[in-house]
Amino acid sequence: MEELQRDYKKCIEFALWMYDRQTYDEKNKGETIEDNGIGFNSPDFKFLKDMLYCLKDKTPFVERDVINWVHVHLHPRLIKYKKQYQEYDTKKTPH
Repeated sequence: MEELQRDYKKCIEFALWMYDRQTYDEKNKGETIEDNGIGFNSPDFKFLKDMLYCLKDKTPFVERDVINWVHVHLHPRLIKYKKQYQEYDTKKTPH
């Protein structure tokens, strides 16, 4: 997971992968409902959902603002999702 600290784009890519794993109802309600070990926990999802939605929608941002947001808000939250990161990394690495 240390590469997430060095590469803000990979950090965003992983976070968007996690966001995509939230259920349809969770995305619509803006909170984690299912306790299925997939996606974000409720406090993280509530905090990150708006920015992740904008990033997914390719809303234009100033790059330095995105980098700052990733390092201050996103990366510290992603550290706890090590098990999901291993799954993500396995799927993204060509075999």
